[in-house]
Amino acid sequence: MENPQKRKAVDIVFPYRLEPLTYLTYEPLIPGTRVLVPLKNSLKIGLVWAESSYIPENVREIKKTIDKAPVLPENLLSFLKWMAGYYLTPAGEIIKYALPPSFFRLPKKKKVEPVEEIILLRGKKDYRAFLYFFENFNERTQKLKDRLKEALKQGSVIFLVPDRELLDFYAHFLAEHKPHVYHGDLTPKKREKIWRTLLKEEKQLIIGTRLAIFLPVPDLSLLVVEEEENLAYKQEEGFRANFKDLALMRGKTAGAKVLLASPAPSVKSFYFARHRRYSLEAGEAVFPRVKIIDLKETRSLLSQPLINAVRQALAKKKQVLLFLNRLGYSPHLICDTCGHFFSCPRCRTALRFHKREGYLKCPICTFRVQGPPLCPECGSETVRPLGMGTERLEEICERFFKGARIARFESHTKESPPVEKIDILIATARVKRFSPLPNLGCVAVIMADQLLTYPSYLAAEEAYQLLKKLAIIDDNSEEKLFLVQTFRPTHHVFEGLKSGYENFFQKELEFRYLQKFPPFGRLVEIILVGRDEPVKQALGLTEGLLERHGISFWGPLERHPRGKARASYLVQTEDLDLLREKLGIIKAELENSFKHRLRIVIDMNPI
Repeated sequence: MENPQKRKAVDIVFPYRLEPLTYLTYEPLIPGTRVLVPLKNSLKIGLVWAESSYIPENVREIKKTIDKAPVLPENLLSFLKWMAGYYLTPAGEIIKYALPPSFFRLPKKKKVEPVEEIILLRGKKDYRAFLYFFENFNERTQKLKDRLKEALKQGSVIFLVPDRELLDFYAHFLAEHKPHVYHGDLTPKKREKIWRTLLKEEKQLIIGTRLAIFLPVPDLSLLVVEEEENLAYKQEEGFRANFKDLALMRGKTAGAKVLLASPAPSVKSFYFARHRRYSLEAGEAVFPRVKIIDLKETRSLLSQPLINAVRQALAKKKQVLLFLNRLGYSPHLICDTCGHFFSCPRCRTALRFHKREGYLKCPICTFRVQGPPLCPECGSETVRPLGMGTERLEEICERFFKGARIARFESHTKESPPVEKIDILIATARVKRFSPLPNLGCVAVIMADQLLTYPSYLAAEEAYQLLKKLAIIDDNSEEKLFLVQTFRPTHHVFEGLKSGYENFFQKELEFRYLQKFPPFGRLVEIILVGRDEPVKQALGLTEGLLERHGISFWGPLERHPRGKARASYLVQTEDLDLLREKLGIIKAELENSFKHRLRIVIDMNPI
């Protein structure tokens, strides 16, 4: 019989969208270890989260302790607990994302492999943040390599990249250090193998996408975030976090240095560097040959200066890159007779017209329909494309540049001709950061104003960063000309391309100061997701709760991505801690009112 005086309550977390559940134990348990417990009608593997001071009625007992040493070392567990509190997210959702799913699977035939031992090292509490601002790619990569080499003498390094293109590059570039390469496309078993290896080894290099931030290195000395400005670091599903911010917090909890690197830093990061929150190291600015073309002076989307520049490049046997950030033949179809607008029945967004393939496709979900159809409203044949996509641009280029070999670079394109057989390449924002053309002589942006229409305070910043990437896509070519067509040639984004980042930064900072946007204030988004009826019912209650707590807001903004109703409110504040406390209360009241019919997400850093 168990000694009742030794019984303790512990909180156990599972990889589900749940808060920790309380269980009973008669033996000491180490936080971060796995246990076998009853959950509903079966046994499940859970993780010891913390001791509980309260023993509820009808509490169930832990059946078995699996590990002798924690799967989650102490400082990593503290980091995940901070995340759950800061992002107002169930602990189970954090655990589900952070750990390999195989840690929580019960094998049918063999036993669960326990974690027997790990290295326990105390951090040196040497946290500092740095911003490396180097526009030249080769200079930046060499600086990072030198810094990484020094850091590996002190401990392990986690090197974060935003996408697979950079992951492949750095895995090759840093191959001499025998890095562990970690990303979400690895099998669960492969992820678990790397995780177990890192629990027992020191001075390791890990290169990975944002998932690598959670790896259990015991001696973290440096955390690098390459292209810190890249929005791929922002998680838009599950808990909403910017992994650049997580890297800074992981560095603090581990006592490690954090290095943010960028060719065009986020305004927020550069502001912090200017105000000495980050140490700044910058290289020489790169000034490409930029020509801004005023579209108000031309009636065609291909202006005469652009046509002349393309023809001159082709005459010199140079290749041309044309940028248009819209796929398909046209972004919209409209009926001239009745004004019917073709939209997705699930997402309620405009269907994109792909002329050559002969269909209309939703840019969000998988819905598609044959086209161009008769108008479903009036039956007329007066259906026409509205606006221009890459497919239509290709059609126009075939008329202007006869004999030129033209191709489109799109993620869904099945086959492309060899790059040496392309004269003009039409691309979207998915174009690779390393020049896809070996003999590039001209880069032209067809409709730059599109980039400023994104409904976010970050629109100008994102536009500048993308255009800068295009401007220096082949920064070893002195002859390359960069053309930008716009109806707003004096906009600070385009002026900054000619005069440099500092000019853009100052103008953007003035705008944000007046609006109290970050870094001068904070924005938080409250998101309601579910079926139509519960979301509609929740709107009035949400607004009433916000008003009761003295919170001013904008909204709601209603959307239907992939057939689900979604409504969001935007809140502005200068006291984030107080706002988070109030939002925690509001979230709990909404969840209590709607149970599982509604999901409430708090985005502490919306884009």
